Amino acid sequence: MGMSLKTNVQGSGGIYMFGPAEQTGGQDLTPVIRILEEKIRQMELVRSA
Repeated sequence: MGMSLKTNVQGSGGIYMFGPAEQTGGQDLTPVIRILEEKIRQMELVRSA
């Protein structure tokens, strides 16, 4: 799940998030995306450790 989520955020999915999202409330999604990125980073550290 983490891998696919990471791909969606870094891939073309990120463009769709920040594009239309700005019209429907991108300001509310920005902190959520940051939290998801932090969780992904923590998962990567656990896997590499």
